Amino acid sequence: MQRFLLLLIVFAVLATSAAQGQGISPLIQELRSNKNGKASGEFAVTNTSLQPIITTLAVKSFSVVGGNMKVRDLDGNIHVRLSEQSAKIPAKSSHIFWFEVTCEPRNPCWFQIDSSSGEARHLSQGVTMRIWLGETLYACPKTAKNCRETIRKEIFHLPN
Repeated sequence: MQRFLLLLIVFAVLATSAAQGQGISPLIQELRSNKNGKASGEFAVTNTSLQPIITTLAVKSFSVVGGNMKVRDLDGNIHVRLSEQSAKIPAKSSHIFWFEVTCEPRNPCWFQIDSSSGEARHLSQGVTMRIWLGETLYACPKTAKNCRETIRKEIFHLPN
């Protein structure tokens, strides 16, 4: 029992220190696409730790069914181009990633860009922990109003 308690405490300390090392902002973006369905933007990944971290990005689609979010591979009708797939972020620094998305013209689309970070060092023993944080993006035609709320209400059937 004592060994289990010790392992639980060690895991909690590792999880807390790993979570403190990474941040992403903004968490949600609403984009306005042009008549060809293209939009662009940027987001920052911040390293608040005292060690450099390696950040890797992954673009995913998601849906909401019965109030539960389901993440899946990027839908074929959404094309996302990232400035970089990964970056090494020095201690106490931020890194800006740019992206361009193309959706079907005159139709909204939504996706997320996940950021996974871990310390940029080799461990001879121990556990390497990676935390995934998501940036949620909604892209709608310029003429659409309340893009995010409309998608949440009409497509996901969620309250505003």
